[in-house]
Amino acid sequence: MPDSQVTRRRFLKSVATASAWSCAAWSKGCKPLPAPPFDSPYYGGKYMVRRALLGVTPGTSAMPTPSVVQSFTQAISCTNSPTEVFTKPSSIRAMVYYPGGVGNEDVGQPIPAGYTPQSWPMVLFAHARRPYLCPNAYPPQIDPSLIDVRVDYQRIGSLLIDHLVSYGCAVVVPDFSWLAQSDFDGVDRGHVIAGFFHYLSDINATVFSGAFDIQRLVLVGHSTGCAACLRARGELISSGAPSPVSIGLIAPVTSTPGLAAEQSPHAMMILKGTNDTKQGANPDAVYSSAKAPKVLISLVGANHFGYTDICDTNNQTCAADDSPGGVTRFSQQLAAGAYLAALLRRFTLQDLTVRPYLRGQLVITGLGMPLESQIQITQNGM
Repeated sequence: MPDSQVTRRRFLKSVATASAWSCAAWSKGCKPLPAPPFDSPYYGGKYMVRRALLGVTPGTSAMPTPSVVQSFTQAISCTNSPTEVFTKPSSIRAMVYYPGGVGNEDVGQPIPAGYTPQSWPMVLFAHARRPYLCPNAYPPQIDPSLIDVRVDYQRIGSLLIDHLVSYGCAVVVPDFSWLAQSDFDGVDRGHVIAGFFHYLSDINATVFSGAFDIQRLVLVGHSTGCAACLRARGELISSGAPSPVSIGLIAPVTSTPGLAAEQSPHAMMILKGTNDTKQGANPDAVYSSAKAPKVLISLVGANHFGYTDICDTNNQTCAADDSPGGVTRFSQQLAAGAYLAALLRRFTLQDLTVRPYLRGQLVITGLGMPLESQIQITQNGM
């Protein structure tokens, strides 16, 4: 295996080992942190991450907006700021993160032809809805670059996304920022997710050299994006598309938690944060509605937007109406990425070594992860 493919895994392992030695050498009474098992989902996989932006990357095009999406126009006026207009676009961009032997963050570079000898499971990721606020409504310490909600689809926690892709899957994140002021329960978002499945299927051979395995589909959502995933699942199956092999729901916000029951007999993971109190998240209701196999990962101290890059590194202030986190942004993203990677490995890649983590028999630990006592697992049938 080339060294470039294991850089991230080796880095995490070396950092954890170094931290243990540092703790023993410099902190009186400090108990060194044992390194996690090498096959733990704490570590990333062997692949580097490449990026493309449909509609910007050469040789790609944005997806035409599905006709079933309702037309609308909303204008928001702010003092001393230009009027912001949100409307149904003619086409929708999406970020695509895919595995490679060499990483590349430059979306201006074309996708290499025939870059991979194998096909990757496809993860469709529905990001959260963050309502647009006038600039003067944010705390003064907020980074001004985070105010623009129009690039939120590119602010999905980089650590979380990279963790999934490193195991050998492609993650596609459509742009929902034009729905920042509408579609509160994911109806139109669900149409877009279903539309992107069919669009990616159509361009798979010509744009991605057939690298997407559309039969191994995973849906992942955050906040109202979870409602989109639950709705998209039904629409996909009605259209003859394959049933998702698993669904991951991060801090779900939905008025129809009963839709979670339709995922059975495939697996569902729900992530809950104890500091997630302001966005109407209802992970317990979704878990109760879901049928086995299912697992609820409760992260003590996690807030609603700490999974993304719109919060500061200490996770105390976010560019949204959110409670301060009791864990750092890094810890919250790493925990979500590690547990979602366990779901991916078990049900998409058929890796049985992660079953103890999904059953709560083992807790994913490691430098940067929340403390073992901050991770609570409830499951049925995993």
